[in-house]
Amino acid sequence: MNGATLFRLLAWAFALTLLALPVVGVLNGSFASDRWPLRHLELKAELRRVSAEQIQRTAMQFTGEGFFALSLTELRDALAKLPWVESVEVRKRWPDTVVVKVLEFQPYAIWDGRALVSRSGRLFEVPGIEALGGLPRLGGPDAGIEAVVAFHAEAVRALESSRLQVAQVHLSDRGSWTVVLDGGAELVLGRHQAMERLQRFADTVDTLMQTRPEHVLRHADLRYPNGYALTWSERAPPSDGGGDASAQARAAGSNRSADIRQDLQV
Repeated sequence: MNGATLFRLLAWAFALTLLALPVVGVLNGSFASDRWPLRHLELKAELRRVSAEQIQRTAMQFTGEGFFALSLTELRDALAKLPWVESVEVRKRWPDTVVVKVLEFQPYAIWDGRALVSRSGRLFEVPGIEALGGLPRLGGPDAGIEAVVAFHAEAVRALESSRLQVAQVHLSDRGSWTVVLDGGAELVLGRHQAMERLQRFADTVDTLMQTRPEHVLRHADLRYPNGYALTWSERAPPSDGGGDASAQARAAGSNRSADIRQDLQV
C-alpha cells in the first residue's frame, strides 16, 4: 500500500468519525436534555376549538428529551391526534426553541349525523357534534362527499332569491337527490337533472307561496318532466303558550290530515 492510498483511507476514517460523533454523543448523554434543554415553545395558530393548554400539555411529553433528541415526527403525530386539528408543522430553532404551527378544521356541515365535513372537503370526527348549531346536515356514501358538498353549495345559490334556506341534502346509494328546507319541506329531485329541476322550482315557488298564505309547503316531487307535485298543509294558528298539550297535539294532527296535493305544469 503506497502512501497516497494510506492517506486517503485515513482521511475517510476521520470523516466517518466526525459524522458518527453526534450519534455517539446522544447515546452517551453528551447532548442530553440537561446540557441542551428546550426552553421555549412557540405556537403559531388561530385557535377557536383547540386550546393552547392542550397543545402545551401534549408538547411537554416530548420536549423534556432535549433539543437534539426530540423527534419532530413523534411530536407532530401526537399533536395531529388532538380533536379539531387538521394539520401540524413543527421545527426546531437553535438553540432552545420548538416552533409549532397548527391549522384547525373549519366545519362546513354535519355528515350522516356521525361526523363533520370540513370546508376543505375532509371528513373528521370530534365529540359533541350534536351540540354544534347552524350547520347543514349532509348525507350519502362517504365516497360521494365532494359531490354532496358541491350540490349543497349550488342548491343554496339556486334558492337564495326565493329566501328559502337549505337545511339538509342527501344522496342515496342509487344516486337520487333529496333536499330538505329549513321549515321541514322535502324536495325530491331524483337522479337526473337534479339541479335543473331545483332551479325550475326556485323560479316559480315564490308565486305559488303568495297564492297560499294560509298553507305551509310540506313536500315537493320535482321529478316530472314539465312540472311538479306539491303537498301543502294548513298553517297552524299562533299559540299563546296556554292550553293543554293534548288539545295542541289534536290541532297539529288535524293540520296533517288536511294536506292538499297540487299538481302543476311549468
